Amino acid sequence: MGREIKKYGVLDVLTGKLVSRKFLAWIVACVFLAISLITASEWVLLTCIWIGAQGAIDFFKIWKSTDDDFGEPL
Repeated sequence: MGREIKKYGVLDVLTGKLVSRKFLAWIVACVFLAISLITASEWVLLTCIWIGAQGAIDFFKIWKSTDDDFGEPL
C-alpha cells in the first residue's frame, strides 16, 4: 500500500477502497440538495448522469467478459 499512496495520494487510495468516485459525487450531490446548495432539478440531472454512467460501465464489463464474437467487425 505504500507505493500506492505515493503514486495516487492518500485520499485517492482511501476513497478508491471505500466508494467509487462517481458514487461519492452522487453522495455529495445529495448532501448539497439537503442543505439547499443545488436545486431538485440539478439533483435529478446529476442522478441521471450517475445512473447512465454506471449502467454503461456495467454493460461494458459484461460485454468484455463474454467469449463470443458479438460486436466484432465483419
